Amino acid sequence: MIKLHSMRYSLLTLCLLSLLAVTCLEPDRNTEKEVSSISLSQETAEMVIGETVQLQATIKPTNAVYDKIIWASSRQFVASVNDEGLVTALAEGASTITASAGGKSVTCHVTVENNLIPVESVSLDKTSLSMTKGVKDMLVATVLPENATNQTVSWSSSDEGVVTVDKYGRITASGGGNAIVTAKAGEKTANCLVSVVVPVEGVKLDRTSLSMDVGEIVTLVATVMPEDATDKNVKWSSSNSPVIAVDGFGNVTALKEGETIITARVASKTATCAVYAELKPVPVSSLELDRHEISLEKGQTTTLIANVSPAEATDKTVTWSSSDPSVATVDEEGRVIACEIGKTTIRASAGAGVDYCDVTVKESVIPVTSVTLDRTTLSLEKGQTATLTATVYPSNATDQNVTWSSSDATIASVENGVVTALKGGNTAIMAAAGEKSAVCLVSVSVPVRSIALDTYLVSLMVGESKSLTATISPSDATDKDVRWTSSDPSVVTVSSGGRISGVKKGSASVSASAGGAVATCQVEVSNMPFTIDPSSVNLPGGGGSFTVTVTCSSTYTLKSVPTWVVHKSKSGEVHTFEVAANPAQEERNDVILFCDDEGVCLACSVKQAAGGDFSISPAQVSIGAAGGTFEVKVSCSTDYHINDVPLWIKDVSDNSSIQQHKFQVTRNTDVTSRVGVITFCDDGGVCLSCTVTQKNETEGASGGNEDVPDGEPINW
Repeated sequence: MIKLHSMRYSLLTLCLLSLLAVTCLEPDRNTEKEVSSISLSQETAEMVIGETVQLQATIKPTNAVYDKIIWASSRQFVASVNDEGLVTALAEGASTITASAGGKSVTCHVTVENNLIPVESVSLDKTSLSMTKGVKDMLVATVLPENATNQTVSWSSSDEGVVTVDKYGRITASGGGNAIVTAKAGEKTANCLVSVVVPVEGVKLDRTSLSMDVGEIVTLVATVMPEDATDKNVKWSSSNSPVIAVDGFGNVTALKEGETIITARVASKTATCAVYAELKPVPVSSLELDRHEISLEKGQTTTLIANVSPAEATDKTVTWSSSDPSVATVDEEGRVIACEIGKTTIRASAGAGVDYCDVTVKESVIPVTSVTLDRTTLSLEKGQTATLTATVYPSNATDQNVTWSSSDATIASVENGVVTALKGGNTAIMAAAGEKSAVCLVSVSVPVRSIALDTYLVSLMVGESKSLTATISPSDATDKDVRWTSSDPSVVTVSSGGRISGVKKGSASVSASAGGAVATCQVEVSNMPFTIDPSSVNLPGGGGSFTVTVTCSSTYTLKSVPTWVVHKSKSGEVHTFEVAANPAQEERNDVILFCDDEGVCLACSVKQAAGGDFSISPAQVSIGAAGGTFEVKVSCSTDYHINDVPLWIKDVSDNSSIQQHKFQVTRNTDVTSRVGVITFCDDGGVCLSCTVTQKNETEGASGGNEDVPDGEPINW
């Protein structure tokens, strides 16, 4: 009794609240705006049978109030239109598509034509041709199929300076080179590569005789006639090349005294030049030594090099002498030998050229053979010092002085072997004596004193993530590698970069440590009031529809939908999606993404199997007014059924041949033609249609399908 009374009270309360809500939400009719105009994305459309065009309607003002947009076609059998403004061309003719809303309307005039017969190929009787300048020839083009709508052939040349072509395919060689002649019909082309040759008529040299000195180089210039001759490759030769030679560029070089005939040949044409060479003495004008001052130890040797000018001097013999042979001697090759301590001058002369080199001979120096350090590696903390000891070998080396240096004095400096650590890093301390050195690798560390986090208490929901920031002191600490750990990874996980994620409801602490210092953050995880169901959907290749239910404690948005998935509707928190048949023969995967107002996103994975094989042929049939029969062939990898047949068409199929349906059309006694659609659907929800058009009595009584050719099979 108490429960019944409570229920009645609840119903009474609900009714009062509903009445109050209706009263409060009743819109002010004075603020509603009427439709002032409606426009379409296009006013006319030229289409071919089977083609579709999407019309878009624009209502002004944008906040106008109207029930919906009403679409209509003046001739549905020519062009139909659905509730979304999608126009489908069905038969040849014209129709007017009308869109109406709020008492306003607009039209689009649609013209439907039969398909044109395209050009499939163009071929030429010749694909390559060699011609001589001035010669004419003819190319013949063949267009297939022979009944192609456009049989017109247009001709063009890639280079009319080489070959020209008229509108009949007659070509004329106008200049040397290569060009491509192209024949085009419709969207198809064919090419012929034409090579035009301009023959050589003669070759001429800029001189017919030449006198040269030995060592001289002269360039002969060959002129090929005519100027536009195709072959201008000049081949040079000498009748006496060991004496006078010629290279491939016409450069003649006199090597010895004598004579020769230089020949320039182009194709079968030649030109010659008689060349004579004689030897003239070239005196030395100057001489310069590579060094003018040298220092040697007793017993050492060195060689001076004398550079004689000009390079083509006939006699390059150099005479050498020493002002004091007891100090240093010099031989005919310029080799100087240090004999006794002292100074001398070496003289070199050739022709009019002369130069000098001052030589100082000193006692022998005992070189340093090696330097060693008592340590090769050293580890220090910032501010510490250490002393390195260097040993020079041999102990009687002339230079015992040790020089100290650091490869990076900002990390560690060195003075007289005392190393001071200045900042974190690595450097090399070097001890050098003579030409030898030794190295100690020094590593300076700056220890971590403390580590701090940007927060020490975080609240997360399951699936939520947040990044923590750790600050190490001092800022120049050597080891800045922060290691992150969670006291309970089943509740909270933490990445190597400090990003924490809530796994399940509970508490856990996240620690950051570096160089022995540790900082901890307490994390509280609560359940997330945001779910979707299902989280994954598997569809066959034929497509289909499915729903996704969203549970969210706050507002959310449908963030992302794959292009092949259509969001059909939303009812409360239930979303309906639709997937068409998969035309690709491969699997498709993607996700539908929902995001709440906190930035948290959940995904529903959508997977569709590879596309199936579903087709019908023909897609359209034309029947005379007297009626008749026709057949439709069906190819489907799954089960299918006939979904719809017009009343004036009867299915007379033999069930033993379910893949081939036979239909019968009665006589048309109507005043106008009639159009019907037979629909086939597979078990995946994919539907294909065959459009049947029957003329009236006055339009003809043919029983065949002569007016509209059978369409191509529709493949999904």
